[in-house]
Amino acid sequence: MNRTIVVRVFPMIFAVVGAGLLLLGGLLVRDSYLFTSSATKVNGTVVEIESRYDSDDDLVYRPVVEYPEPAGGSSRFTEPMWSGLKRYRVGERVEVAYSADGEARIVSFFSLYGAGLIFAAIGAVFAAVGGGMEWRRRRRQAQIRRLLQRGTRVMATVVELTRDQRISVNDVHPYILQVEAEDADTGARRRFTSDRFWELPKHLPQPGDEVKVVFDPDDPEVHWVDLTAIGIHPG
Repeated sequence: MNRTIVVRVFPMIFAVVGAGLLLLGGLLVRDSYLFTSSATKVNGTVVEIESRYDSDDDLVYRPVVEYPEPAGGSSRFTEPMWSGLKRYRVGERVEVAYSADGEARIVSFFSLYGAGLIFAAIGAVFAAVGGGMEWRRRRRQAQIRRLLQRGTRVMATVVELTRDQRISVNDVHPYILQVEAEDADTGARRRFTSDRFWELPKHLPQPGDEVKVVFDPDDPEVHWVDLTAIGIHPG
């Protein structure tokens, strides 16, 4: 797939996935709260600690709990979440919440809300990363529109094509075009840098060629090298 498309779509995918995980985490937390609000609570006993190795070859644990039923006898359940910490020991007394349909959980913050909060935390990170990237993209587009309305236009000479080593996708760095223009007031040469682009166009300007630049006269660091003529568009 074209890397330009990947870079543009990637923030939205991250934001949507993040929002979905946040919603899922919130629903899990809500369901746990509603469950404990209506469930019957009794004292149970940890009768076994199950263990296994996870995908990273780390040993993880979860307890098997037995609790008494009102009509006599007892029931057992196994905590659904595995943990790298051995949080319980055999024979330990724990509070159990159970419902009429047979669902039962240990009454502890991690057992009740751990899964929901983990999903929500991951979702928040995804949403923040994706949303932040999309916000920067939109801010840059708005900045370019303002430059086109009020900025100073000059013709600049292409100096060199380089790669921006600060960012990469699949170990590939984007291109940037360095150009220079003469300052009309001082006669000094001022350098401008294009926005990043991922694919080389067929008719890329060569050193010595001229391209259009628009900059903020009050802050020339805010500028845009116009490469739309060769198919490179902002954002």
